[in-house]
Amino acid sequence: MRVRRTVSVNKGAVGMNNSLKAVFAAINPNEGSKVVFAGTPLFCLPFAEIVVGAIRAMKLEHYFCPNAEISKARRLVMVEGYGVQLGEEGDPRGAKVAVLLGGMAIPKYAVPIEKVLGFLREVLAEDGKVIGFSMMGIFDAAKWTEKIPFDYIVDITLDPVKVEEFKEGR
Repeated sequence: MRVRRTVSVNKGAVGMNNSLKAVFAAINPNEGSKVVFAGTPLFCLPFAEIVVGAIRAMKLEHYFCPNAEISKARRLVMVEGYGVQLGEEGDPRGAKVAVLLGGMAIPKYAVPIEKVLGFLREVLAEDGKVIGFSMMGIFDAAKWTEKIPFDYIVDITLDPVKVEEFKEGR
């Protein structure tokens, strides 16, 4: 039986980055180890780039698989003056870490859990770890925590979201 416990609670963008760094530090992948991200192309790719930026000092090899499609894997590389960008095609198999991004669990974009489980079986090394990176508890809401063998979940809460307007006048 897997036991779930809260490891830390942080706030803001710095807290998010520090949480990501702490999870990767706990997993402690060797330099050059593969990390594969699976997520929706539009919504999740920027979050994969954020994670890569947060852990860039670890010198890992990163890949992004849109909608958990291994055949579409592309490298995530640091580009001077631009930050993390999509690079060339690559093979993410043998990954030490798989990061599942929450967009795949959103009903509008949902990737079937069976497909995600197959993806994990194909890409993860035998001792590989699974991290969920999501917002607003989507993995719990979609019941992925009942079926996906997560080792860690980093979940962000955006509350409140404030919009202000500025106009001339009183």
